[in-house]
Amino acid sequence: MELGVQKPSMSTSDGPPPDPNQTDGYLVVLRPEPAHRRRLARVDALSGASNAVRAVVPDLDPRGYCGIERDAIDRWQDGEGSWEDRHRNVRARRRIRELYGPDPTCYWTQPPWFDADLLPTLEVAREIFSLVDDPSERELVRVNRTTESITPRTLGFDVGYWGSDHFSAILNSIVSPHPRLDPVPLVPWAGRLNRHLLLPTAVAAHEYRAWYVSQPWGETETTPGEFHVIRVEAAD
Repeated sequence: MELGVQKPSMSTSDGPPPDPNQTDGYLVVLRPEPAHRRRLARVDALSGASNAVRAVVPDLDPRGYCGIERDAIDRWQDGEGSWEDRHRNVRARRRIRELYGPDPTCYWTQPPWFDADLLPTLEVAREIFSLVDDPSERELVRVNRTTESITPRTLGFDVGYWGSDHFSAILNSIVSPHPRLDPVPLVPWAGRLNRHLLLPTAVAAHEYRAWYVSQPWGETETTPGEFHVIRVEAAD
Protein backbone atom coordinates (compact mmCIF):
# COMPACT_ATOMS: atom_id res chain seq x y z
CA MET A 1 0.00 0.00 0.00
CA GLU A 2 1.45 3.36 -1.00
CA LEU A 3 1.12 5.73 1.90
CA GLY A 4 -0.60 9.04 1.34
CA VAL A 5 2.04 11.74 1.37
CA GLN A 6 0.86 15.28 1.92
CA LYS A 7 3.02 17.96 0.35
CA PRO A 8 4.96 20.07 2.87
CA SER A 9 2.93 22.94 4.27
CA MET A 10 3.25 25.52 6.99
CA SER A 11 1.12 28.35 8.30
CA THR A 12 2.65 31.65 7.19
CA SER A 13 1.48 34.83 5.58
CA ASP A 14 3.72 34.41 2.55
CA GLY A 15 1.09 33.20 0.11
CA PRO A 16 -2.60 33.43 -0.72
CA PRO A 17 -4.90 31.19 1.33
CA PRO A 18 -6.51 28.24 -0.45
CA ASP A 19 -10.05 28.74 -1.67
CA PRO A 20 -12.40 26.93 0.77
CA ASN A 21 -15.07 26.87 -1.93
CA GLN A 22 -13.01 24.84 -4.40
CA THR A 23 -15.16 21.78 -5.00
CA ASP A 24 -15.14 21.08 -8.74
CA GLY A 25 -12.67 21.12 -11.62
CA TYR A 26 -10.44 19.19 -13.98
CA LEU A 27 -7.27 17.11 -13.64
CA VAL A 28 -4.83 15.99 -16.34
CA VAL A 29 -4.11 12.42 -15.27
CA LEU A 30 -2.44 9.32 -16.65
CA ARG A 31 -4.69 6.91 -18.49
CA PRO A 32 -5.38 3.71 -16.55
CA GLU A 33 -2.76 1.54 -18.27
CA PRO A 34 0.19 3.98 -17.96
CA ALA A 35 -0.85 4.73 -14.38
CA HIS A 36 -0.79 1.02 -13.61
CA ARG A 37 2.65 0.61 -15.16
CA ARG A 38 4.01 3.49 -13.10
CA ARG A 39 2.59 1.97 -9.91
CA LEU A 40 4.28 -1.33 -10.73
CA ALA A 41 7.57 0.50 -11.15
CA ARG A 42 7.22 1.86 -7.62
CA VAL A 43 5.86 -1.08 -5.65
CA ASP A 44 4.93 -4.72 -6.11
CA ALA A 45 1.28 -3.84 -6.45
CA LEU A 46 0.04 -7.25 -7.57
CA SER A 47 1.35 -9.58 -4.87
CA GLY A 48 0.01 -10.89 -1.59
CA ALA A 49 -3.42 -9.64 -0.67
CA SER A 50 -4.10 -8.25 -4.15
CA ASN A 51 -3.78 -11.70 -5.72
CA ALA A 52 -5.98 -13.15 -2.97
CA VAL A 53 -8.73 -10.63 -3.66
CA ARG A 54 -8.57 -11.22 -7.40
CA ALA A 55 -8.77 -14.98 -6.88
CA VAL A 56 -12.26 -14.42 -5.45
CA VAL A 57 -13.21 -11.50 -7.70
CA PRO A 58 -11.46 -12.39 -10.97
CA ASP A 59 -12.84 -9.41 -12.87
CA LEU A 60 -10.88 -7.03 -10.62
CA ASP A 61 -8.03 -6.00 -12.90
CA PRO A 62 -5.90 -3.15 -11.45
CA ARG A 63 -5.26 -1.89 -14.96
CA GLY A 64 -8.86 -0.65 -15.07
CA TYR A 65 -8.65 1.77 -12.14
CA CYS A 66 -9.98 5.18 -13.26
CA GLY A 67 -9.93 7.11 -9.99
CA ILE A 68 -8.10 10.12 -8.61
CA GLU A 69 -4.66 8.60 -7.89
CA ARG A 70 -3.21 8.75 -11.39
CA ASP A 71 -0.31 11.21 -11.18
CA ALA A 72 -2.14 14.41 -12.03
CA ILE A 73 -0.05 17.15 -13.63
CA ASP A 74 0.89 19.53 -10.82
CA ARG A 75 2.11 23.11 -10.87
CA TRP A 76 5.80 23.94 -10.95
CA GLN A 77 7.37 24.75 -7.60
CA ASP A 78 10.46 26.73 -6.74
CA GLY A 79 13.34 24.68 -5.38
CA GLU A 80 11.75 21.36 -6.16
CA GLY A 81 14.85 19.41 -5.18
CA SER A 82 14.22 15.67 -5.42
CA TRP A 83 10.57 15.61 -6.50
CA GLU A 84 10.30 12.48 -8.61
CA ASP A 85 8.74 14.00 -11.71
CA ARG A 86 10.57 17.33 -11.75
CA HIS A 87 11.91 16.74 -15.26
CA ARG A 88 8.61 15.66 -16.79
CA ASN A 89 5.89 17.81 -18.33
CA VAL A 90 7.81 20.98 -17.61
CA ARG A 91 5.88 23.17 -20.06
CA ALA A 92 2.51 22.08 -18.67
CA ARG A 93 3.59 22.47 -15.07
CA ARG A 94 5.15 25.89 -15.64
CA ARG A 95 1.98 27.06 -17.39
CA ILE A 96 -0.14 26.15 -14.37
CA ARG A 97 2.30 28.16 -12.24
CA GLU A 98 2.04 31.12 -14.65
CA LEU A 99 -1.75 31.05 -14.49
CA TYR A 100 -2.25 30.59 -10.75
CA GLY A 101 0.99 31.42 -8.99
CA PRO A 102 2.76 29.29 -6.39
CA ASP A 103 1.02 26.40 -4.69
CA PRO A 104 -0.75 27.96 -1.69
CA THR A 105 -0.71 24.68 0.22
CA CYS A 106 3.05 25.15 0.58
CA TYR A 107 2.29 28.14 2.79
CA TRP A 108 -1.03 27.27 4.44
CA THR A 109 -1.96 24.15 6.34
CA GLN A 110 -5.20 22.42 5.41
CA PRO A 111 -8.13 22.71 5.85
CA PRO A 112 -9.47 24.51 3.90
CA TRP A 113 -9.10 21.61 1.51
CA PHE A 114 -7.46 22.70 -1.70
CA ASP A 115 -6.20 20.86 -4.77
CA ALA A 116 -3.35 22.84 -6.32
CA ASP A 117 -3.47 20.59 -9.41
CA LEU A 118 -7.15 21.32 -10.10
CA LEU A 119 -7.91 23.32 -13.25
CA PRO A 120 -11.09 25.41 -13.04
CA THR A 121 -12.38 25.17 -16.60
CA LEU A 122 -12.33 22.70 -19.45
CA GLU A 123 -10.70 25.35 -21.65
CA VAL A 124 -7.74 25.67 -19.29
CA ALA A 125 -7.56 21.90 -18.84
CA ARG A 126 -7.33 21.43 -22.60
CA GLU A 127 -4.53 24.01 -22.79
CA ILE A 128 -2.52 22.21 -20.11
CA PHE A 129 -3.22 18.88 -21.80
CA SER A 130 -1.78 20.27 -25.05
CA LEU A 131 1.51 21.02 -23.25
CA VAL A 132 2.21 17.60 -21.70
CA ASP A 133 5.14 15.56 -22.97
CA ASP A 134 3.07 12.61 -24.20
CA PRO A 135 -0.65 13.33 -24.75
CA SER A 136 -1.25 9.70 -25.72
CA GLU A 137 -0.67 8.57 -22.14
CA ARG A 138 -2.93 11.17 -20.51
CA GLU A 139 -6.59 12.13 -20.31
CA LEU A 140 -8.81 14.75 -18.70
CA VAL A 141 -11.17 13.97 -15.86
CA ARG A 142 -13.60 16.14 -13.96
CA VAL A 143 -13.77 15.74 -10.18
CA ASN A 144 -16.27 17.03 -7.64
CA ARG A 145 -16.28 16.56 -3.88
CA THR A 146 -19.75 17.87 -3.00
CA THR A 147 -22.20 16.22 -5.37
CA GLU A 148 -23.91 12.84 -5.19
CA SER A 149 -25.53 13.08 -8.61
CA ILE A 150 -24.70 10.74 -11.49
CA THR A 151 -24.46 11.81 -15.13
CA PRO A 152 -23.78 9.89 -18.35
CA ARG A 153 -20.09 10.87 -17.96
CA THR A 154 -19.75 9.60 -14.39
CA LEU A 155 -17.07 6.93 -14.00
CA GLY A 156 -17.79 6.42 -10.31
CA PHE A 157 -16.91 7.65 -6.84
CA ASP A 158 -13.48 7.45 -5.24
CA VAL A 159 -12.45 8.04 -1.62
CA GLY A 160 -9.25 9.90 -0.84
CA TYR A 161 -7.38 13.18 -0.64
CA TRP A 162 -8.69 16.29 -2.31
CA GLY A 163 -5.33 17.44 -3.60
CA SER A 164 -1.87 16.54 -2.35
CA ASP A 165 -0.88 13.22 -4.00
CA HIS A 166 -4.55 12.29 -4.58
CA PHE A 167 -4.16 9.20 -2.39
CA SER A 168 -7.05 6.80 -2.98
CA ALA A 169 -8.32 4.56 -0.21
CA ILE A 170 -9.96 2.41 -2.88
CA LEU A 171 -6.85 1.89 -4.98
CA ASN A 172 -4.55 1.22 -2.04
CA SER A 173 -6.90 -1.08 -0.15
CA ILE A 174 -9.25 -2.86 -2.54
CA VAL A 175 -7.58 -2.70 -5.96
CA SER A 176 -3.90 -3.02 -5.02
CA PRO A 177 -3.76 -3.76 -1.29
CA HIS A 178 -0.55 -4.21 0.63
CA PRO A 179 0.44 -7.88 1.09
CA ARG A 180 0.14 -7.57 4.86
CA LEU A 181 -3.60 -6.93 4.68
CA ASP A 182 -6.12 -9.69 5.29
CA PRO A 183 -7.95 -9.95 1.94
CA VAL A 184 -11.15 -11.46 3.35
CA PRO A 185 -12.77 -8.19 4.53
CA LEU A 186 -11.84 -6.55 1.22
CA VAL A 187 -13.63 -9.06 -1.00
CA PRO A 188 -17.19 -7.77 -0.41
CA TRP A 189 -16.05 -4.25 -1.28
CA ALA A 190 -14.26 -5.52 -4.38
CA GLY A 191 -17.54 -7.05 -5.50
CA ARG A 192 -19.24 -3.67 -5.26
CA LEU A 193 -16.80 -1.84 -7.55
CA ASN A 194 -17.95 -0.98 -11.05
CA ARG A 195 -16.01 -1.62 -14.26
CA HIS A 196 -13.90 1.49 -13.60
CA LEU A 197 -12.93 0.06 -10.18
CA LEU A 198 -14.79 2.83 -8.40
CA LEU A 199 -17.91 2.70 -6.27
CA PRO A 200 -21.05 3.26 -8.36
CA THR A 201 -22.83 5.68 -6.00
CA ALA A 202 -21.93 8.33 -3.48
CA VAL A 203 -23.90 6.42 -0.85
CA ALA A 204 -21.70 3.35 -1.34
CA ALA A 205 -18.57 5.55 -1.25
CA HIS A 206 -19.64 7.14 2.04
CA GLU A 207 -20.25 3.66 3.46
CA TYR A 208 -16.80 2.57 2.39
CA ARG A 209 -15.22 5.72 3.78
CA ALA A 210 -16.82 5.10 7.18
CA TRP A 211 -15.63 1.48 7.12
CA TYR A 212 -12.12 2.36 5.98
CA VAL A 213 -11.42 4.98 8.65
CA SER A 214 -12.50 2.47 11.30
CA GLN A 215 -9.86 -0.07 10.24
CA PRO A 216 -6.65 -0.17 12.30
CA TRP A 217 -4.54 -0.69 9.16
CA GLY A 218 -6.00 2.24 7.22
CA GLU A 219 -4.42 5.60 6.67
CA THR A 220 -5.26 7.94 9.53
CA GLU A 221 -6.94 11.27 8.96
CA THR A 222 -4.62 13.92 10.37
CA THR A 223 -7.65 16.24 10.43
CA PRO A 224 -11.29 15.06 10.53
CA GLY A 225 -12.74 15.10 7.04
CA GLU A 226 -9.40 14.66 5.29
CA PHE A 227 -10.76 11.78 3.20
CA HIS A 228 -13.37 12.93 0.72
CA VAL A 229 -15.91 11.17 -1.45
CA ILE A 230 -15.05 12.36 -4.94
CA ARG A 231 -17.08 11.91 -8.09
CA VAL A 232 -14.90 11.21 -11.13
CA GLU A 233 -16.18 11.92 -14.64
CA ALA A 234 -14.87 11.74 -18.17
CA ALA A 235 -14.20 15.31 -19.28
CA ASP A 236 -14.55 14.81 -23.05
